[in-house]
Amino acid sequence: MSFFQKALGVTAALASVRGAYAKLDLSQRDNVVVYWGQNSLGASTSGGGDEQAQKPLSHYCKDDNIDAIVMAFVMSINGPGGAPVYDLANISKECDTFDGTNLKNCPEVGEDIAECQKNGKTILLSIGGATYKEAGFSSEKEAIAGAESIWKTFGPTKKNLPAEKPSENVAALGQTQSTETQKPATTAAPTTAAPNPQSIVVATGTNAAWNTPNPPVSQASQNGLWPPQTTYLTNLVPQLSGRAYGASGPASTSSQTSKVYRPFGKTSVDGFDLDFETTNYNMQPFAKRLRELIDGESDRKYYLTSAPQCPYPDAADKDFLDGPGPVDMDAVFVQFYNNPCGLKSFDANSDEQPQFNFKTWDDWAKDGSKNKDVKVLLGAPANEEASISGFVPVSELKPIIEYAQGFDSFGGAMVWDVTQAYENKGFLSSVQQALTQSASRMLRYAFRR
Repeated sequence: MSFFQKALGVTAALASVRGAYAKLDLSQRDNVVVYWGQNSLGASTSGGGDEQAQKPLSHYCKDDNIDAIVMAFVMSINGPGGAPVYDLANISKECDTFDGTNLKNCPEVGEDIAECQKNGKTILLSIGGATYKEAGFSSEKEAIAGAESIWKTFGPTKKNLPAEKPSENVAALGQTQSTETQKPATTAAPTTAAPNPQSIVVATGTNAAWNTPNPPVSQASQNGLWPPQTTYLTNLVPQLSGRAYGASGPASTSSQTSKVYRPFGKTSVDGFDLDFETTNYNMQPFAKRLRELIDGESDRKYYLTSAPQCPYPDAADKDFLDGPGPVDMDAVFVQFYNNPCGLKSFDANSDEQPQFNFKTWDDWAKDGSKNKDVKVLLGAPANEEASISGFVPVSELKPIIEYAQGFDSFGGAMVWDVTQAYENKGFLSSVQQALTQSASRMLRYAFRR
């Protein structure tokens, strides 16, 4: 079948599936995914610190221009009491926390999720973001436990979890079968500020001691950063072991309780998005276990996605996107902003794009991804203050979308974030119109497939 015939078929399909409400459909190429939860507008200069700039989730689920909403962020996988910690800005601010944890109990958010799902919207929960500071996990075993904790807390309400599969490419990953005392690999230590034991004591109200044989930070740190061997701080209170407040370091789940908290009640999100901004330990087994849990569900469709930055390979996500041992992703929401490879580098007057690297990600989808049907979504800031750099007006975004539509892996657009999109009136509808444009306009870049 010729590309022209394919394009005509795609256009006809797109026209038929977009009805009274939308839903994420990765067999189509006009998906619009928005992030919600961080109140980007309220935190911006133009937003003037308006905490109410961000509306409840259900408010945005009425928008026919939106197919999926990504709730952001789970910023700690192993918080106090062994429970995850998430933040939804003004929406979760007034929610109570479960005793002994920092996990917000927000049943109203659960009701909104359920309402959105009834209206055909796909709701994902993003893990990571700029405030994620745990640096991953101290072992493969801890990573698997972390994935299961996330699944039990935000996934379907089932008592029994699917069995984990044997580890793949363990030797290639430079790891041995994990034990409770296994230390993280030393090839990519996080370059975050080394903790101050005194400040941690003040923050937690506990005594603190350095695990032997690791020396104190003053002796081990190099220029104030974590050294390759990674120093651990263990609080003397057992339930806080491995989670030094205010510090960065691989988290430990060894003291987790078996109690399951459900902050959104019986409501389950439709999947998880991995949005790590810095290098972390043992994220491949974490993502792999999430994939296994998703694949073990037959009642409904669940998704696993990632939001890498556009430089390839993405430093934070390469362990589970590229491997060895890459994890099956349904889609990647590539952030084409805040980097030289972003939207601003696109040259509308040239057939070649030496800097704007959507083609690189399409090549990854075909040759590097474990899932050869993975979709690449074009990530764009919705307004001038939505990102540090990289915003382009819709008039400039349309030819970029047209170019990206020439690649088989193209699956639509990702927008950061919905509060900024609503402030920039007409942005979402214009993006949707650009995605559903005539198939004949796609022919210009058909040779790039």
